[in-house]
Amino acid sequence: MRAFLIFLFALAVRAATAIWVSQPGYMDSYYYYAIGESLYRGNGFVENFVWNYLSIPSTIPHPSNLYWMPLPSVALALSFFVLGESFRAAQVPMVIVSAILPAISYVVTKDILANERYAVSAAIFTVFSAPYMVFWTVPESFGLFAVFGSLTLYFTYKGLRGNSWYFAAAGATCGLAHLTRADGALLFLIVLAMAGLSTAMNRLAQAAGAALWSILAPVAAYLVILSPWLCRNYLATGSPFPSSGLKAAFLREYNDMFAYGHSVDLSYYFQSGWENILQSKASALALNLATYDYIALIYMLPFSLIGWWQLRRRVELLPILLYALGLYVLASLVFTYPGPRGLLLHSGTALLPFLFGPAVAGLDCTVEYVSRYRRHWSIPTAQLNFTRISLGFSVALSLVIATRALATWDDQYRLYQQIASLTEQRVLPTQTVMVVDPPAYYYVTKRPSIVFANDGVAQLAALSQRFHVAYVVLEPAHPQALRDLYTGRESSPALELEQTFPDKDGRLVKLYRVVPFSQ
Repeated sequence: MRAFLIFLFALAVRAATAIWVSQPGYMDSYYYYAIGESLYRGNGFVENFVWNYLSIPSTIPHPSNLYWMPLPSVALALSFFVLGESFRAAQVPMVIVSAILPAISYVVTKDILANERYAVSAAIFTVFSAPYMVFWTVPESFGLFAVFGSLTLYFTYKGLRGNSWYFAAAGATCGLAHLTRADGALLFLIVLAMAGLSTAMNRLAQAAGAALWSILAPVAAYLVILSPWLCRNYLATGSPFPSSGLKAAFLREYNDMFAYGHSVDLSYYFQSGWENILQSKASALALNLATYDYIALIYMLPFSLIGWWQLRRRVELLPILLYALGLYVLASLVFTYPGPRGLLLHSGTALLPFLFGPAVAGLDCTVEYVSRYRRHWSIPTAQLNFTRISLGFSVALSLVIATRALATWDDQYRLYQQIASLTEQRVLPTQTVMVVDPPAYYYVTKRPSIVFANDGVAQLAALSQRFHVAYVVLEPAHPQALRDLYTGRESSPALELEQTFPDKDGRLVKLYRVVPFSQ
């Protein structure tokens, strides 16, 4: 009953936050919305834009979700079928799903620590999870992965307690997590490893068939959920696992995702030299530690570590620790550039229900230690008061971060509205526009667009001819390779500067008309 009340409270907070958000706000969210809209309109999984060049399509539209996974867009399409197509309808499934997470925090903490105060506190911390306060309410993977990822870890540690049916449930939720984010594959490896560990620990008490079931059941459940998407990929691309996402492991800088003039592969990666490779790994390790600190509300991370140290002998909690460590390694040493730019922040949501209960326990332990030197303290009263203070900081921090995010949330949207009003009558239906954020431009105009290449003016001209670009919008957030073009120190016969105007902050936006190649 209390878990349901927590869900209702979280739902109210999410709904109140959602009111202040009127459109997706950034590329990932615009992308999921566009694909959900395409599904709703019966066009299937297709993109009417090009947002990266890890795989270069031959046409627009072209198959979608070769980098990001489909489940968030499927959730949006289902909501559109019920409520009609609108941004508010797109928010509904995200608000509801993300409101489930605090209830999971309550259940998990109660199960692990058997303490009501810890469980309620963990739930409140999850409601006011400052870094995610706005992101829970927009079309994105945050809430879905948080729920399915944390349930996978919950079912897995429950399976380690001896009931193999939990491993089957973990396989199913892991499949849904993978359909939300490709990082769900890491969860699957952990489920398999823990099912194997469970079989080994209980081999004397189990029949051979029961031991085999512990491993086969999660695999079967996982494949039943995931296989339709693998079949779609094979039909669309010739491979169940498109290479776009894997190429992100070979980036030499984040903007290589937008490289048009060269291939991004293992050979290209090693050409940067070991010194640069090692420096990038060290930087990612440091940045991702800071991301974990941010996820744990900064001031609660030390207490969470203390709480987890106290739980170190609980073997059944191993999958949670393995996921935290495995995700850190994956985001730092494999996907070195996407890791600090969002991978860890997104996939770290699955850890939220396991962070704050131990954090309150660690805070209690710290208060008890400090009370040795504060003899006048009543330990239970001090522990309760410090918990309340910490929760108050969580609410305040959430409000501050949400307010700052919302202050600039509509900037890109309004800029593209302005650009659309300038170009609407000049762009033919067969032509595209080159912008920094193609999904956002498509959301505003319903016209095809492509992203800039992280190369020079020559590649820009080649792209313009290939995709029939009518206008190039050079925004302040342009690729470094086009800085000379932006500042006027470089020009191109393929581009004719047609208009310059300031954005909201007074920075120049330059609108170039693409001169047809025949001229």
